[in-house]
Amino acid sequence: MCINVFTPFLIAYASFTGNLTYKRKGIEWISSLDPENNHITRRYVGNDVGLTALHTQGLLAYANSTFIHVTN
Repeated sequence: MCINVFTPFLIAYASFTGNLTYKRKGIEWISSLDPENNHITRRYVGNDVGLTALHTQGLLAYANSTFIHVTN
């Protein structure tokens, strides 16, 4: 929930107010979280060590934007 609610809100607030401190904080925060573990991320990255929530959110956004259909 924090990845999908709080971080985008913080970054949007930073854009709205022009305060880049909030944007940097949001990016630092999501970069420090563990990666998501679901069927899409497992299929494309397996169990790689060193990934963060920022990486897996990018992968999920790409998968959704390109209409990649993933089956188990």
